[in-house]
Amino acid sequence: MLTLTETGSKTMTTLGEVAERVDDFSKDCHDELIPVEKITFNHLESMNIGSKAHYLRPAAQMEIAFRVGIPLHYLRKCPTSLQCDNMNHWMLQERNEDLFVRFDGNEVRAVFTRKYKPVDNHELISRLAELGYGEDTKVQCHLDPEFMLLNIPDVGRSFEIVKGDHMMPGISVSNSEVGLSSVTVAAYI
Repeated sequence: MLTLTETGSKTMTTLGEVAERVDDFSKDCHDELIPVEKITFNHLESMNIGSKAHYLRPAAQMEIAFRVGIPLHYLRKCPTSLQCDNMNHWMLQERNEDLFVRFDGNEVRAVFTRKYKPVDNHELISRLAELGYGEDTKVQCHLDPEFMLLNIPDVGRSFEIVKGDHMMPGISVSNSEVGLSSVTVAAYI
């Protein structure tokens, strides 16, 4: 997770620092369309593509369980041999010819159908720059490999409702590159 710097009573960083961290997280990331016939499972945490084993991160485990129609909480309770049997059996029933797989190095971070249209965090930050939010823009941020939340306060438009009750508007932008949420943009006060 991104470490934020303390500024007064608020935790703040800059959009430039967030962009650097996003670049660090994504340096080994890549995407591939994988034919379903090449996918087999050793257990809930390990997927083979051809003869090469790949660790499944928690988001990918959740997506695979959904994809094969087995409740994740049930799979987690099963012995690994039963996980393997169930997952491989139901993957044979998959309607799609291939799946869109998001990797971080050798690890699978997400599994989707071909219909999935990824929006990466660096694309959102680039779009914010095009809209005039520079690298030195102060933001509140939560960032980890699965989720990004940016709150961009508009300090110049802060106001008081009653004396001493300061309100500050801004925009909030969130995204998950692994399917935990879609891109959202919202106003806040």
